[in-house]
Amino acid sequence: MGHRKWLESLAAYRISASRPGDVLDSEPPIVDVDMSSVWEALMNACRKPAIDHTGKQAFIPLGQLLQILSPRNVERILNQKFTGEDLISLVNEVYGADGEPRRLKIMATLILLNGLSFLLDFVKAKVEDSQLPLTVQRQGQQPILYDREKNEIESSRNWAWSYPDAEYFTMKQMQLCSLFCTIDEEEQFMDHFRLPADFVIPFVDSDPPVIRTGGYGKVTKVFIEPSHLWYRGRYPKPECFAIKAVQHSSIDHPSEADSLARRLVIKKLADREHLHQLLFSFRRADYYYLVFEWADGDLTDLWQTMPTLYSPDVYEDALWFFRQCVGIVRSLGSLHKQRSSYTASTLEEVVHVALAGKYGRHSDIKPQNLLWFSDYQGDKKDHLVIADLGLTQFNTSQSKSHASWAGIKGYTQTYKAPESEVNGQVGTRYDIWSLGCVFLQHASVFLMRDSNCVDAFSNSRLEEDHRRNRNGNYHSDTFYNVITEGYSPDAYTPVGSSVKRGEVKEAVLKVRGTSVNSTT
Repeated sequence: MGHRKWLESLAAYRISASRPGDVLDSEPPIVDVDMSSVWEALMNACRKPAIDHTGKQAFIPLGQLLQILSPRNVERILNQKFTGEDLISLVNEVYGADGEPRRLKIMATLILLNGLSFLLDFVKAKVEDSQLPLTVQRQGQQPILYDREKNEIESSRNWAWSYPDAEYFTMKQMQLCSLFCTIDEEEQFMDHFRLPADFVIPFVDSDPPVIRTGGYGKVTKVFIEPSHLWYRGRYPKPECFAIKAVQHSSIDHPSEADSLARRLVIKKLADREHLHQLLFSFRRADYYYLVFEWADGDLTDLWQTMPTLYSPDVYEDALWFFRQCVGIVRSLGSLHKQRSSYTASTLEEVVHVALAGKYGRHSDIKPQNLLWFSDYQGDKKDHLVIADLGLTQFNTSQSKSHASWAGIKGYTQTYKAPESEVNGQVGTRYDIWSLGCVFLQHASVFLMRDSNCVDAFSNSRLEEDHRRNRNGNYHSDTFYNVITEGYSPDAYTPVGSSVKRGEVKEAVLKVRGTSVNSTT
């Protein structure tokens, strides 16, 4: 997948490198180029991917492929293997006349299985790299090949190779058919791939491996093989990436992770500046993989360093603090206005999506879901973004403010809003409450210049809950109390009825009145 994009990237590189002052990469020295040395070079180039449930996968980086099978090396190998009319017929068939690879992956695969003589069959059948990966079926002892679109390669019935040869080809080709990724910040839509179960992903583990858990999936720190990534944007290319794996069949899978994987897009740059931007996504077997830029940590990690980096008495520091808060509010607001962008494939689905008019709600705003980048996009210091958009749930415009609390997934007890207990219905205001609680903690650390104040604040709320509910078995550090009151019944109200309401905890009100000592 991504083969066409790879060819586009090579063409773009050739154009940029041909401008005055640019220098094309020179080919490596040719030393004893023959079938044996090229086979060994290809095998040595194989790398183990970070995401491999079989433990047997490997891929050959495209950059290595271009070096090992450079145009000059290809010419030498063909001259050693073919003669006469066969050799003439292969001119401009591995590389086109314009220098674009046409059957480079096919040739490399055939070299790996010591079957380069079959290259002529591929040329005569007009099968190119863009049709890979091929599949094979057996009819008696005869193999029948099909391209990636499941179209039969009719002439393959007459090829001289055996079924085991063809089957081995379909296995080895996967080392050359690993994903090519494109990140284009100027586009409103990112790539989403549906990959076969045996498709190789060109991600390499960090050293040592770093794995985190978050939301409904596992997050792994990886590097993307450079020759498998075409990055087009105004900002520096991310050094490493976060791959979030979510099992689609899990009962805990967020109901709208499919929509996120199919492109959750907010058009205005300023509106999405504080959202953890999905770079691209893919589905392989029963898993979704969402690809983001790797963050340095979350808000709790920033709190540990804030007291030494920022002071409320410094104008630039105060400006940074408020800009981050305003940006987060703006991006959260844009999420609330964002409709689900599920890509309908049938007329029935189109009508269903149009009538649903779904809008977003995060439902789990907390410090751990505000990610921290110490250096973001090359020009933003200590930048915060809202993460775990995979948890985003969408409701119709009619129920935008009245979703059932029982249907909420992934909430955190500390930051839940009082309406979850008072009337059992929540809406976008639920996120506003949660964000307000986080901002109160964030402001406390900033103003008091002490990260320990977060734990002290939590303990005070917990103690208050314990005082008010001495007979309860469970106590919480939420930011509110639930007050149950009786009221006079009327003709329509049963005797003894009561009503619940939420009330901000005294511990929260005390924080508002806390004085901050100035150091200037």
